Amino acid sequence: MISVIIPTCNRASYLKEAMASVLEEDFFCRAGLEHSFELLIIDDGSDDNTREVVESFGKKAICHYQPHQGVSAARNLGLKLSCGDFIAFLDSDDLWRKEKIGTQMSIFRTFPEAKVCYTEEIWIRRGVHLNPRKNHRKYPIYFISAPLIIKRGGHPDQLSHPYWGMDRFRVQALEKTLGRELSGRKN
Repeated sequence: MISVIIPTCNRASYLKEAMASVLEEDFFCRAGLEHSFELLIIDDGSDDNTREVVESFGKKAICHYQPHQGVSAARNLGLKLSCGDFIAFLDSDDLWRKEKIGTQMSIFRTFPEAKVCYTEEIWIRRGVHLNPRKNHRKYPIYFISAPLIIKRGGHPDQLSHPYWGMDRFRVQALEKTLGRELSGRKN
């Protein structure tokens, strides 16, 4: 199962289109796959008609309301409530192309050891298509299991002093964010 999490706050006008783009995904529309995902809308304290927009989709989406705490708290609540083996985030003012999830799932089938899969983006600002600059390009995520870095510590001018082993906390944070390895989820 794939959990699609859309955090939102006062974006009812955009939310309807975002939800429709998920429900029109080729991967989800194939015969027998219509129940292979859950669509979780995390309403972060909206005071517009967000709830009515979500309700207009019937049982295809589940809305959870929380007092306004910010987008990160909304995403975290979505992660906590999700049941999927795979997690996909969509901002409420963005859209997915119909082939997005199917393309990503084919990557996971081809590379089952992969934990993360991301795509390039089409940027539109105030209705005008923009070309992302080189510094906005996504860098592929790979892990080389060979130990090619020698970590030296314990000296007085160490940048992370006195926090020897800080990388372990960075890796733990990445693991938690990128798929909760222990629960078998993938992003």
